[in-house]
Amino acid sequence: MVEKGEYKGGAIVEEAIVIKEILDQALYTGLFGILDSKRMDALTERMMNEITTREADLVILDMGGIAGVDTAIADRISKLIQTAKLLGAEVIVCSVTPEVAQVMVQTGVSVISEYTYRNLKTALRQAFRMKGIELIPIKKEKAESI
Repeated sequence: MVEKGEYKGGAIVEEAIVIKEILDQALYTGLFGILDSKRMDALTERMMNEITTREADLVILDMGGIAGVDTAIADRISKLIQTAKLLGAEVIVCSVTPEVAQVMVQTGVSVISEYTYRNLKTALRQAFRMKGIELIPIKKEKAESI
């Protein structure tokens, strides 16, 4: 589902909020661009709705696209994670930029997630483990000549 931003003269004023079910009862959302209280409120509301509706027990929160955060937005991200956990969903946080990490640590805001990974690839590996999914490489067989 995508919540479209407002348009002015063909330009997008606010980025879309995307929450996708990537595995059975597992959601993905990426935070991108400039976050403000309006977008965080919309994201929190959508996330609560998606967790409840899809009975999700896992959420991957990809923070790699955030342009920057202040103390208030860092606190809202922490509260988003807490809210998801209270609804019964484990949260995997990934791709936190050095700038965002620094602001969160300096302001005393805790991410409050047991699962924090450097990138989406390792976050997905953890999601597969948590869901009991084992990825097995497919052996490449030589094509038979005709």
